[in-house]
Amino acid sequence: MRVQLEDISVEIEETRIVNAVTLCAEPGTMVGLLGPNGCGKSTLLRSIYRALKPATGVALIDGQNVWTDLSARESAKRTAVVAQERAADFDFSVLEVVAAGRTPHKQLFDRDNAEDRQMIADALARVGMHDKGGRIFGTLSGGEKQRVLVARALAQGTQVLILDEPTNHLDVRYQIEILDLVHSLSLTTITALHDLNHAAAYCDRVYLMQQGQIVNHGTAREVLTAEQIATVYGVCAEVEIRPSTGRLHIVFTGINPVV
Repeated sequence: MRVQLEDISVEIEETRIVNAVTLCAEPGTMVGLLGPNGCGKSTLLRSIYRALKPATGVALIDGQNVWTDLSARESAKRTAVVAQERAADFDFSVLEVVAAGRTPHKQLFDRDNAEDRQMIADALARVGMHDKGGRIFGTLSGGEKQRVLVARALAQGTQVLILDEPTNHLDVRYQIEILDLVHSLSLTTITALHDLNHAAAYCDRVYLMQQGQIVNHGTAREVLTAEQIATVYGVCAEVEIRPSTGRLHIVFTGINPVV
């Protein structure tokens, strides 16, 4: 599915946080949303999954307006979310957490059927948590919790995945595991990221935000130049292509004194 944002502006308590953003994620691609803290990344993502209604513009999933053409249930059948904020760890089992992903496909008092159970099992298997269904979610490690939340998104059976800083608070191994997993799914994915090297390694295209606006977009090689990083992040960086991987690699060398 194709995700398109056209001239999206979002206001919170009469303050404009996102201003006239246009963005496109083609089917099956992974798009990175980059920028410093407070630039509007999370707010922009919330306009896609019906958490914050835009003041202007439209959010489209395969040409359908998320806010006017789709109900909340229909939107949830198309778009799964792994949000940055997470409710307190209640005493739900891993199986129960993942089963919640089937909610958009069920009526209020429907029980899980054979199709539901199969999708839940498949989702747990895809994230390598098939043997952890009986564990209490709150007892898991940070990386395991994140994999379970991705499994819940997979259980929704959607073609669009929205992630808000999915590697936040994870150690290096779990960061790589999560991004490898998400990249392997071949879903239309939009993810907010802090680590620019992760964005360069995993994203087909990146959009760079500053003060609520998109200031540059394209491939990581096109966008993540030393000059652009200095302007947006206020740091000096050396940007090179690693011969061993062929990937863009960024080394931060200090604070940009001009900013």
